[in-house]
Amino acid sequence: MGLAQLTAATVFSVLGLVCITLNLVLLPGNWLLLLLAILFELMDNAWRPVDATWSFHIWALLAATLLAILGEVIELASGAAGARFAGSSARGMWGALLGGVIGAVLGTIFLLPAIGTLLGAIAGCALGAIIAEMSHSGRDFASTLRPAMGAVLGRIAGVLGKTAAGLAAWLALTISAFLR
Repeated sequence: MGLAQLTAATVFSVLGLVCITLNLVLLPGNWLLLLLAILFELMDNAWRPVDATWSFHIWALLAATLLAILGEVIELASGAAGARFAGSSARGMWGALLGGVIGAVLGTIFLLPAIGTLLGAIAGCALGAIIAEMSHSGRDFASTLRPAMGAVLGRIAGVLGKTAAGLAAWLALTISAFLR
């Protein structure tokens, strides 16, 4: 591995970590990591010899893509699963899911884009679960707090799960970049 390849792999590694930390504020860090890998691959094509190997092994790119998809599934389903675990009805689970999405969008629009997205998603998850539970067989506000807290904790766990999937993708791509 030459100095240029070592430098490129190091730069990719650092920028990739920045992408992954964006998951913590509900930005698409895993997808940005994949985009970064593709851009590095395209830029590397410009100066490497025709018979040289790729910057990233195709299996590393495939694994990173599958991990990004898994991270999205984890993030999307976790708020509803947390609500269900805390005793929510199916209606409350759907409320947590939809409330989290709506809250993230509104938090991005009306608050700071990064922090507002996270706060909006968490608040929306809780409010969605509360509203849906209160509309279900006349439950009172106090009895909806436990499912709402479960939805919030689930949503936080989902963000952390998505970040963990992103770290695994980053590790696969970084190892591949240094070994090629």
